[in-house]
Amino acid sequence: NYTVVADKGLEINFLNGASIISYSHLKLSGTEESPIIITSTDSTGQGILVLGTKAESVLDYVYFNNLSNPSQNGWELTGAVTFYESDVSINNCVFSNNRRGDDYLNIVRSKFDIKNTLFSDTKGDAFDADFSKGSISNVSVMRCGNDAIDISGTILKIDNVFFDTIGDKGLSAGENSRIIANNVNISNSEIAVCSKDMSVIKISDVNLQNIKIGFTAFQKKDEFGPGRIQGSNVQMKKVSFPYLIETYSN
Repeated sequence: NYTVVADKGLEINFLNGASIISYSHLKLSGTEESPIIITSTDSTGQGILVLGTKAESVLDYVYFNNLSNPSQNGWELTGAVTFYESDVSINNCVFSNNRRGDDYLNIVRSKFDIKNTLFSDTKGDAFDADFSKGSISNVSVMRCGNDAIDISGTILKIDNVFFDTIGDKGLSAGENSRIIANNVNISNSEIAVCSKDMSVIKISDVNLQNIKIGFTAFQKKDEFGPGRIQGSNVQMKKVSFPYLIETYSN
């Protein structure tokens, strides 16, 4: 029930395996000229966990670099930066060069808004949301090891995103998720858009280039059902398989 406040120009350096665990919401307010920098110069530092807060965290002009998922004393998180049951607004931020973990940013059972933000050189998923609700706009993901955006049990609105050099999927929705997306550009990806396990993706104004599979929908888990994708105004260039749809999905 505190507010953790940081002003422009602050630099936090995680050394000797350090991390931050906060049961209070964050208010990190950098500027374009003087951002807040959170990094680990000795490459041992871990990440940040915010959990169970009553108020929304706000991150503005915060640059995360060279972090990894917190792991100690027998427990481990998947994300380097995690908000668990803690609403968050992220604007003008950079998430770059994480060293370890399934996700760079993981949001669980929370509301979120991510704008004007860059994810670059991520080992696994750039952004993963579980059982949450939120929006993403003016976001770029560059050189991602796995999925650019991966959601489960989540409702997500997307507007104006650019993904390039994605190791697996650009947009991935699972476990009865819902995505409404507009102005989506995906280049150099294995799979552009994936809907599985009763998820529904409605996507418009899409530009796909140099993709192996454009759209795929299927059922992965027995307790769910088929996936669905509805696309409009879709442009494809150098897409090996425009779509790969399992029986009963569409």
